[in-house]
Amino acid sequence: MRWIVVFLGLSISLHACGASIEGRWTAFDEDTGRPRAIVEIVSREDTFTGRVVQFMPAAGEDAQPRCTACGGAGAGQPVIGMTVLVVRRTDGQGAFEGTLLDPEEGVEYRCVVTLASTGDELLLHGYVGLPLLGRTVTWRRAH
Repeated sequence: MRWIVVFLGLSISLHACGASIEGRWTAFDEDTGRPRAIVEIVSREDTFTGRVVQFMPAAGEDAQPRCTACGGAGAGQPVIGMTVLVVRRTDGQGAFEGTLLDPEEGVEYRCVVTLASTGDELLLHGYVGLPLLGRTVTWRRAH
């Protein structure tokens, strides 16, 4: 129930402020909290796509990683330049739904994306099956 209240509140506040999800966003490592990548979101008609434009490797990690866990067309492709988010606006209130790819796991999740009322945080709720069983990550607008 709490997620529903948070989701509705964020959707309403997005509509009120008129902000956009377009721009550059910093994605973080869930375990360490370190910045992990910069994702640039652009719109084309009613679809928003996000692709990795910068990767921030941890010590000893490859600076030009490939998606070794991905299957299909993404298998072995460079992470930098990879499209990891494809969403569409689902209503006039600022809700977006689509897919989110985690290149480290090679898993594509269904997702719901909302923009915080300040316009500086993007909440991405990824899930497989039911939305209630997923998890939410926060990206911050890159400056």
